Amino acid sequence: MKKLNQIKLFKIFGIQVYIHWTLILSLLVVGVLGFDKPLLGFFIMGTLTILFIHELGHAFLAHRYNLDVQYISLNIFNGVCVHEEADTEFVNAMIAWGGVFAQVLIAVPVIATHLLLGSNIRDDVEMILLTFGYFNLLLIVLNLLPLKGFDGSLCWKVIPLHFKYGRKKAKAKKKNHLKSVK
Repeated sequence: MKKLNQIKLFKIFGIQVYIHWTLILSLLVVGVLGFDKPLLGFFIMGTLTILFIHELGHAFLAHRYNLDVQYISLNIFNGVCVHEEADTEFVNAMIAWGGVFAQVLIAVPVIATHLLLGSNIRDDVEMILLTFGYFNLLLIVLNLLPLKGFDGSLCWKVIPLHFKYGRKKAKAKKKNHLKSVK
């Protein structure tokens, strides 16, 4: 699949990962302007890594529901995981939770590590811990807001759908069209 304005980065677990050219340009600009500020570099690369892990979380759950994952795209302000759309709203909502679950798996042990180490750590290590811990947690909260374009617009549908259908196991069936989760 040819992606306009996207550059093939690599494949992971059989999923093609693209990066938008504006993200590359912004990284170069920040790299040049912030060359003497390595902590800024740690923060930006950490944030992009969190974004990538978030999209892998969507891809993982889509795969667990037997849906083909087409690709992951990393853009300047967000990422997108494009996969086949499930035939139930419940499964689509669960896949939206995948990104948040992946972030939580990183944030909780990192915050615990930061609390155990205390304040006697190097600045670069602390920036990494703050980014992958507390900033990651902030991104989780913001992403769960029930606003269009955020995962929260789908995630919170799980609760009423669970009560509507009970404990009946949701099975995903492949459709012919694609669903993208940000």
